[in-house]
Amino acid sequence: MKLKAKLFLIISLVFCVFAFCGYLILHMTLYPGIMALERTEAKRDMQRCWKVLDSEVEHLANFAADWAHWDETYRFVRTREKKFIDSNLQPLTFSQANLNLIYFLDSEGTVVWGRVYGNDFSTPVELPSLISNPLPLSHPLLQ
Repeated sequence: MKLKAKLFLIISLVFCVFAFCGYLILHMTLYPGIMALERTEAKRDMQRCWKVLDSEVEHLANFAADWAHWDETYRFVRTREKKFIDSNLQPLTFSQANLNLIYFLDSEGTVVWGRVYGNDFSTPVELPSLISNPLPLSHPLLQ
């Protein structure tokens, strides 16, 4: 073998050994720390997501409780008066409450009235069979 070939082989071998040692050192020292940091950040992000979801659930619960205790709402579910819809269930109601969907169900789970709006709250969105009619009495929404 010529000297150039031997020298190239030795330099290549030394480079490969250094690269492998560097990989091992990084993998054994830095990698666990990076993974721990990633896990910590992922947990923090997940906690933030849960807080946002909890806040949205609280907002919906307050909205639903407010409307559920209102005598006019109770009367509307019983009588289905168009006057209630005209005065209370306009796009402004949806946008002010920051809700895209409002449905009224009676105690048997039958849909009394429901509407869905897009993010612009200007025109209703048609979603056929959004809620099965009627919902089973064991459904969480009826509890």
